[in-house]
Amino acid sequence: MITEEARSQEPGARRVSGFKFRVSGLRFAAHPKPETRSRKLLPSGFKFRVSSFRAACHPKPQIRTRKLIPTFFIFHFSFFILTLSLSGCQILGIFASKVLPVPDIPATYTPVKDFMLVLVESYNNPAAVGLASDYIDRQIVADLVDHRAAPIVNPDILAEMRRREPAKFEKMEISAIGREVGAHQVLYVDVREITFEQALGTQMIKAHAEARVKVVDAATGHTLWPIETNGGYPVTLDSPFANVAKGTTEMDIRNQVSRALANQIARLFYPVSGEEESHQQDPSQVGT
Repeated sequence: MITEEARSQEPGARRVSGFKFRVSGLRFAAHPKPETRSRKLLPSGFKFRVSSFRAACHPKPQIRTRKLIPTFFIFHFSFFILTLSLSGCQILGIFASKVLPVPDIPATYTPVKDFMLVLVESYNNPAAVGLASDYIDRQIVADLVDHRAAPIVNPDILAEMRRREPAKFEKMEISAIGREVGAHQVLYVDVREITFEQALGTQMIKAHAEARVKVVDAATGHTLWPIETNGGYPVTLDSPFANVAKGTTEMDIRNQVSRALANQIARLFYPVSGEEESHQQDPSQVGT
C-alpha cells in the first residue's frame, strides 16, 4: 500500500492547492545554471524546459468558457439600435423646432409709408359678396394698423362716401376714390368668389375663396404692384371638409372664411415673424 507521503514522491507528481496533477511527456534539457533568477526545479546547477505538457486533474476544475451570443439576440439588438438612431433623428428635429428660432417671412410687397386706402369690392358680383367685402375691408385695415404697414385711411370715411353717393361711387376710378378720401395709394382687393360646399347627409363643409390684390398710385392711376400683371396678385383660400361645430351658423362660417382671406391678404404687406407664423390659425379649421 502506497502512503500519501510516498505517492507525493512519485516522478512527475506535484501538489497544488489541494489537488494532485500528474505530468506526462516531459522533455528535459540539462545545461549549466544561467545567471538570471529562476525557480529551482532540479538539483542546483540544472534546470529543465518543458514541452508537450499534459496534465490531469481530479476533481474536474471549473473552466471558464466563452458563451456564444444567440443569433436572434444579435438581430434584435441591431434592430433596436437602428430604431433608436432613427428615433433620435426625429427627437433632434423636434428639439430643433422648439429651440431654434423659426425664420421670418418677408413681405411680398412693402408699401411706402404714406396714406393708404383699403378698398375691397366684388367687381363682377357685388350683390353676392357685398357683406363679405365690407367685413374683409375692416379686417385688412385692423391687421395693417396692428403691424404698422402704412398709415391707413379710416374705413368709415369710405363707407360714408358709398352711402351718400352710391351711383357716383360706382362710376369712379380707383385712383379717384383714393384722392377723394385723401389717400396717396390704394390697396385694391377684388373678391372674385366665396363659396361653400356641404357633404350630403353630413355636417361636414368646405370653403373656397379667391381674390385679386393690387396697389394703385392715387395720383397717376398706375399700378405700383404687381407690375408683371394688371389683373392683380392672386390670393386663394381652400379648406377641406370639416365638421361644423354645434350652434355654428352660416354667417359664422362666412365671417370665418372672410377673416382668413383678409389675413392672407394683409400678410402680403408686412414681414411675419416665425413665432407669429407658428400661431396662425389653420384655414382647414374653417367651420370647427
